[in-house]
Amino acid sequence: MYHWMAGWGWFWMSFMMVFWVFVLGAVVYAAVKLANRPPTNPKSPS
Repeated sequence: MYHWMAGWGWFWMSFMMVFWVFVLGAVVYAAVKLANRPPTNPKSPS
C-alpha cells in the first residue's frame, strides 16, 4: 500500500505540502495587506 512512498516519495510529498502552505499563506498575507492599505493615493479608483 505504501510502496510508492519509499525514498523520494516522502521528500516530494513533504516539499509539496510545505510549498502549498507557503503559497496559500503568501496569498492570504498579500490580500490582507492590500485590504488594509491606507488610501494614500487620492487618484486611485478604489
